[in-house]
Amino acid sequence: MTSLPTIVVDDAIPWAAEALGQLGTVIPVPGRAIDRAHVESADALIVRTVTRVDAALVADTRLRFVGTATAGVDHVDVDALVARGIRFASAAGTNAHAVVDYVLTAVHLLALERDPSLLAGPWAVIGYGNVGRRLVRRLRAMGADVRVCDPPCARARARAHAADRARGVAGPIDPREPWERAAADPERADDVPLMPLGDAVAGARIVTVHVPLHRSGPDPTFGLVDAAVLDALARDAVVLNTSRGGVVDEHALQAWLDRTGGRAVLDVWTGEPELDATLALHHRVRLATPHIAGYTLEGKVAATSRIAAALGHHFGHHLAPWDGGDVLGPPQDIVVPTGPTALARMVACLRQCNPIERDDVSLRELARRAGPRGPEFEALRRHYAWRRALGHYRVDDDVGGALVDLGVSSHVGEPLILIAHGSPDPDWRIPLDALAARLHATQPHRSITLAFLDHLTPSLDAAVTELERSGAAAARVVSVFLSPGGGHIKRDIPALCQKVADAHPRVRLTLTPGAIGAEGDVIEAISIAVARVGAPA
Repeated sequence: MTSLPTIVVDDAIPWAAEALGQLGTVIPVPGRAIDRAHVESADALIVRTVTRVDAALVADTRLRFVGTATAGVDHVDVDALVARGIRFASAAGTNAHAVVDYVLTAVHLLALERDPSLLAGPWAVIGYGNVGRRLVRRLRAMGADVRVCDPPCARARARAHAADRARGVAGPIDPREPWERAAADPERADDVPLMPLGDAVAGARIVTVHVPLHRSGPDPTFGLVDAAVLDALARDAVVLNTSRGGVVDEHALQAWLDRTGGRAVLDVWTGEPELDATLALHHRVRLATPHIAGYTLEGKVAATSRIAAALGHHFGHHLAPWDGGDVLGPPQDIVVPTGPTALARMVACLRQCNPIERDDVSLRELARRAGPRGPEFEALRRHYAWRRALGHYRVDDDVGGALVDLGVSSHVGEPLILIAHGSPDPDWRIPLDALAARLHATQPHRSITLAFLDHLTPSLDAAVTELERSGAAAARVVSVFLSPGGGHIKRDIPALCQKVADAHPRVRLTLTPGAIGAEGDVIEAISIAVARVGAPA
């Protein structure tokens, strides 16, 4: 009888037993204590950032899989794993919405306290990966002036376009909004221009960094935000670092804060788990927190689920992966507190949903103590009372739609997916764009996505995946247009919706029968679909 794989796992990874127990024998070990003795007979190793995985740790072991339940991977020597044929997986992107929630909450606090016009920017978003793309999407929804810098992405985008031109490929018309194209394929998403760092930060009122930590290579990020970058900002600018300690030059930042009217929000620190107490207690640092920007319940569930799914796939396990549905629960209804202005009401709501100021209090208390602070810093992270994603909360009064733009759910209407058959060329797009525009006009705060059944374009599954990542708990699907003779498609749509619903059990899908017709029936089809969108589920 074949023995079960042995899985060594950092004991601070939540729900590891539930998620990994069906895959093998789980051996929990404190992350900082994981060493050769623990892993030499293990088949898999699952870590957090506190464990350094390098060639010395994995040499002469029977490890076949290493996973990190974190977005960042600078604590893992991926090349060493590849050289030994060890499969590697990370949880990149699973905490992205949590980081965006943190950034937007912090800047809204500062806008209320200092100047509401701060929200309009210009924003300099450095890094266009999982966090940067989602942040840009929400900033654009707010109407902010956004500048984006990501040199590796810019080079990859240029290579992709050069290859397309060499092949003479123009590509199909893409029906997605620019932010959707960017999220799906940022290397080809010209709708989000990528700028050099100097251009992005010149006169910016907010700079926020979302890059990995690289000390060498073609794009080193250690000390990326240095004195030159800081001096290029507006004098009252806000600097946020939620990526990795060391990306912002802390000595340069402190000098800049001393001589300007700027502010800083710092969640990560160069010497973690130690930190510069003088900087943490600086009167111009509005928030100082212990590397918890990505710590939401939803993010933690997603990270553990992602690694469990990757490990199950590697071992050829065919059971459905653990998805944390029993942990997350239904959306929570809240009432927006009263306030003298819309911004004050929004901030009151954000404080209720995303209480990051409590984390600032905890870290400043730690910074005031003498002696080594590393163990207590790590304890703050290990015993953190996880926040909930903004999408977990639902409001009736959404302050003019602004809270929905930030990610809070609304009773105004479930997200809507218009599913259509055919290719997204102009002849097909005209009536569908008209329908989408009409819906946006009548229901401006509702998320509306077009999903085609054509294999070249976004699918229903892709649309629901993005809604799930944003925290949506339900969505309405409407079949709005079918080509002539599409009887088999009519029959297939309910089965397709059920298949997608089974794959996304945390999102309740409601199929509303829509408009079925040929090209000559477009106007009637639109009328029927619009009428049925508002029908009760």
